[in-house]
Amino acid sequence: MRAIGYIRLSRAEQNNGVSLERQIYNVKQAAKRIGAELPEDRIYCDLISGRKNDRPNFQIISEYLEHRSADVVIFNRVDRMGRDLEALARLGKQFERTEVGAFVCNKGLEGDFINWKDPADWEFWASSAVAAEKESRVLSYRTSAAWEFNRHMSLAAYRVPFGYQRNTERRYERDPARIEAAIRLKEIFFQENGNISRLRARAVSELGLQMSPQTYRDLLTNPVWRGHTGIGWDKAKRTYKEI
Repeated sequence: MRAIGYIRLSRAEQNNGVSLERQIYNVKQAAKRIGAELPEDRIYCDLISGRKNDRPNFQIISEYLEHRSADVVIFNRVDRMGRDLEALARLGKQFERTEVGAFVCNKGLEGDFINWKDPADWEFWASSAVAAEKESRVLSYRTSAAWEFNRHMSLAAYRVPFGYQRNTERRYERDPARIEAAIRLKEIFFQENGNISRLRARAVSELGLQMSPQTYRDLLTNPVWRGHTGIGWDKAKRTYKEI
């Protein structure tokens, strides 16, 4: 029996000490119990939120299903496959249509296959999918509430923008080691007419900074960074301007 494994951790779960190794161990043990062949290179991992359906290795699992290149997919819990109810419903239909086995490690005492012909197993999948999205929404609400409180109290967020740091009073202050680089990034940004690709290239060559395009976009829209480095948003022209 040809098996593939899938494991996933979000950033929040990593920060809370959830073990990646434990998931890998569970998947391997499950493969042994059902007599499946599971090479190391066929255990796929995404370190990203389950609300994102474009996870790279999740897409690989979907391709395995479509091409029936495996007999079974082994994963720890339904929420490891995602936290989007609609996407999980489609995934269940895909398992059923392709007849590739879905082995869930936390189903029963020692894990079990989903029998798509059994209404009780469909209910297990559906209820697990609902619980997965609910937990994600609860976490999102709590995070938003915490951010709102921080803004109300003028407290620094936990993710401090490049060039700044949190002091002992949980306020933003300039990071002496990085603030000059942050200001230089602003200057390069305007010199390159807002082109992120050229900004990245010059940041590497001039400052030795390696950051993704999304990191730069997040930085440029951060109100703390914009305010302290003199960048404003021009609503009429829908672009950034120096202030």
